[in-house]
Amino acid sequence: MVYTSHAKERMAERGLTTSEVEQAIGSPDIQTALASRVIVVKYLQGRRLEVVTAREGNKIVIITAYYAS
Repeated sequence: MVYTSHAKERMAERGLTTSEVEQAIGSPDIQTALASRVIVVKYLQGRRLEVVTAREGNKIVIITAYYAS
């Protein structure tokens, strides 16, 4: 997995860890494809974590991640 600089910045601002993001990607509760992006959703401790990803070859690129309200 590759994290964009935007993803790293937003994760730091939002207190998200790579472990949470990778758990969402590895075992999503919901996965939705939108054009060239995939949004994965994982419910962690009663909160909805959303991770926006893209594929570049065989790599998963993390675009951003956030807890939805």
